Amino acid sequence: MDAHQRPIVTEENKVDVRAGSMGHHVRYILIGGVALAILVWILVEVLVRP
Repeated sequence: MDAHQRPIVTEENKVDVRAGSMGHHVRYILIGGVALAILVWILVEVLVRP
């Protein structure tokens, strides 16, 4: 079988391929985490420093 005709999802890698689909939301988690860190930093600057 030609390498270009092989199926991408096989019985051997079915679980690994499905587990990889969880990475779609990584950018949202990263953006949310950075936004939360900036918000906490601003709150600390406002509340801790007189």
